[in-house]
Amino acid sequence: MSADTITGKLDSITLHNNFSASSFQNVPTDELQGSGYVSTSFPGKDKQIAEVMDALDESGLIPEGLIEAETKYFYNSLGINDTYFASETVATIASHILALYSAKVDAFARGVTDKPFLHHRREFDDHAAYFSAGDSIEFEHDIDDKYLDTPVDGPAYRSEYFQTKLPNNDTVKCQFVYKCHFPEKSASSSADASIDSISDKTFSTTATKHTKVLYSEILAELGHTEGPVIKHFTLAATGEQRIIIGYKRNSSPRYSSALSTLANYYNVDLKRKYVENFANGYSIISIYFEHSESVSPELTIYQIAKEASLIYYWVLNTAL
Repeated sequence: MSADTITGKLDSITLHNNFSASSFQNVPTDELQGSGYVSTSFPGKDKQIAEVMDALDESGLIPEGLIEAETKYFYNSLGINDTYFASETVATIASHILALYSAKVDAFARGVTDKPFLHHRREFDDHAAYFSAGDSIEFEHDIDDKYLDTPVDGPAYRSEYFQTKLPNNDTVKCQFVYKCHFPEKSASSSADASIDSISDKTFSTTATKHTKVLYSEILAELGHTEGPVIKHFTLAATGEQRIIIGYKRNSSPRYSSALSTLANYYNVDLKRKYVENFANGYSIISIYFEHSESVSPELTIYQIAKEASLIYYWVLNTAL
């Protein structure tokens, strides 16, 4: 297939795309329009849900008639994928549901309808979970400081961010952090190494083939530059915009949370964000913006991509 033909096909499925045309060749439509990740298979999910409801019933803190609704809301309405549920305990999930429910009750009892009602965290040695409402990025600062901005020769972590809107238009953010587990013989010294040879095992098994192609392109370019590599595209069918940024790990403190602040400034819905660390010392952030009729796609994708570069250097210089 000629380069012109590939470019023509690319233009029909994406807009504002600065990836190479070959990175979008022969990509199935359902994979392109998905999240770029496939949830871990979790055949025990129904059993876990039943056990979580039993634990909530035993606690006596949620009326029996509301337990099923609150549990299904947590599992089905917050955008959390099965990778999280497959790795978490019944007791911890039940505690999260209790925290969300108690926050709603407390806000209602105090007549608080114009302020964030949720602020909950659970931290462990190898993973953590954060739930918050509103535009606060306090938890994101903590995640940056404790997990993502660690020295290259220390433990590495990956994070997943999901955002959803409640019926009352409040925004709920769910953020999860996991310690990375790299292959024992990872090619950590090479920027051109196979992506699976330097990836955390969860990323390696849940990232789609196309995600790995896009990330590999960015990793290859990082080997030839000192600054960040920023690429983006917009799906023609849905209008969803994606910006994918690669940079040297811990080279710009609090960069991930700064990108969320940038999204808030432009009033765009940041639906998902993944931060992946690799064994060769590089990080990649992938952010997903929902299409909005009130915001020009051209303005959003170009302006945020441009300012993401400026923020990288601004945060870096501020930290020096």
